[in-house]
Amino acid sequence: MKILKRNDWSHRFTCTGCKSELLAEPDDIKAGTFGGSYCETGDLAWYVECVVCGTDLILDGHASAKPKSAVFIPADIKNRAQNKLRNR
Repeated sequence: MKILKRNDWSHRFTCTGCKSELLAEPDDIKAGTFGGSYCETGDLAWYVECVVCGTDLILDGHASAKPKSAVFIPADIKNRAQNKLRNR
């Protein structure tokens, strides 16, 4: 099969920590658990880390990613990030 047009995913955002304007690409997406304690694992979320100041910006999957601010992340990108998390 030939690929005629491929829509490459990216997300433009402003860091809440340092106010830098950044563009996240598929390899920048990370998966992690947030909101847990020593006996709970927390909620799985997809996030990016600001390359300037290190602030984490949750894009999808956690309560802090409000419905209006949640970002659509394609399933293949989420799966890739989850695989990286498992292989740590």
